[in-house]
Amino acid sequence: CLVGSEMCIRDSFRAWVMAMVATYGLRNHEVWHLDSLPGEDRDDGRLISVGHFSADGSGTQTKTGHRFAIALPEAWLDRYRLNDHNHSRAMLAELRRRKPIKTVERADGTVQFINNEQLGRVLTHWMRNGGRPDRELPVHLYGYHQPRQLPGKPKPKEKRERCKLYDLRHAWALRARETTTWSTSLKAQAMGHSEAVHARRYLV
Repeated sequence: CLVGSEMCIRDSFRAWVMAMVATYGLRNHEVWHLDSLPGEDRDDGRLISVGHFSADGSGTQTKTGHRFAIALPEAWLDRYRLNDHNHSRAMLAELRRRKPIKTVERADGTVQFINNEQLGRVLTHWMRNGGRPDRELPVHLYGYHQPRQLPGKPKPKEKRERCKLYDLRHAWALRARETTTWSTSLKAQAMGHSEAVHARRYLV
């Protein structure tokens, strides 16, 4: 709820966006680039199709294909109305209306996506916005993390801090590790990175 002086307004739009990020372990900007939504895959209603990009080093990205992401936990599809097709389509359209995707076409005919970084920053600021805290989500998420232990030093204590948006993606990977028997290959494909990256970040 967004709490005012005498009223409470449900923010179903931002709730849907954040639930998609958390349920599927998406990167900040990827929710704009959903090619299919929950329930639209005829073989597995848990899957969504997410646009896949390659960077050219200049801050622009080319859409090179797509990957399938997997809902985890599956119960969140019902809990957050992600499998309500009409609702999800309306929320995705509203997201793209409020902050449109910007593209340019190059001479060779490829389409460059030029504002993925800015799109991702929108969600980042929903979680933490030092300049405009009034624009943050009304409920702050907190978590504990274990700082790295330096050689020859005692193990540092866990720290409790405000969560960042990317922590929702990290949490998906940790749930996958703790609650499934999926292969490293499957988890890496679902997150859109290599097995080596997945093992280095999440299997330690």
